Amino acid sequence: MSSDDPRIGAGLHALARSRDRMLAAGASQVGWKIGFGSPSGLDMLSLDGPLVGVLLDVGSWPAESPVHVEHWTAPVVECEVVATLGADIPPGTPAERIFELVDSWAPGFEFADVDIPPRDVVEILAGNIFHRSYTVGDAARFRSIDEVEALSAQVDVDGVARTITDLTELTGAFANVIARAAELAPSVGRPLLAGDIIFTGSIVPPIPVRPGADILYALSGFAPIRVVIA
Repeated sequence: MSSDDPRIGAGLHALARSRDRMLAAGASQVGWKIGFGSPSGLDMLSLDGPLVGVLLDVGSWPAESPVHVEHWTAPVVECEVVATLGADIPPGTPAERIFELVDSWAPGFEFADVDIPPRDVVEILAGNIFHRSYTVGDAARFRSIDEVEALSAQVDVDGVARTITDLTELTGAFANVIARAAELAPSVGRPLLAGDIIFTGSIVPPIPVRPGADILYALSGFAPIRVVIA
């Protein structure tokens, strides 16, 4: 699951410097985000696997609170499945062991601003994969990774609904995604730790939004989460 792509190495080094500055300013890291893991994202950037970014406590956004994007360049919303780790996951952990190291799963929104053309891997990573903020819904535990991946979801954008029956079609298998994050994370400053939240990638293509947009995300078995863009 590791990468020999020099672009990723350079980009993660730049992201590590940015992370260090944010931590020095008082932020705390609470987890990780996955980006460009869809077949189209991998192909567009000629990647051997998805990219990883950081999540900080200062990026947490209160559920149901409007997200203000009037000064953003190209705001998008991503609907994701979020894993909370119950144990550390060191590099080299086999994918088949990942599920037992995850404590719980939840729906989540990530809010991003595609403020530069998504062409250069180093620039994308240095900018933390366009990340701005995030919301996590209520969590639940499952008996197996198959049970998690068998869930379905409905995403409603301004009254137009879409049903997703394969949560991993765009993300890849969740265990593989988390194993990839475990390989890349140490290059950013630390490994995956117990308590980290992992945004595993959007289950739908990123949704371009404008002020007034209303998005409802219902993952089966969970309370729906909703965001209004202001």
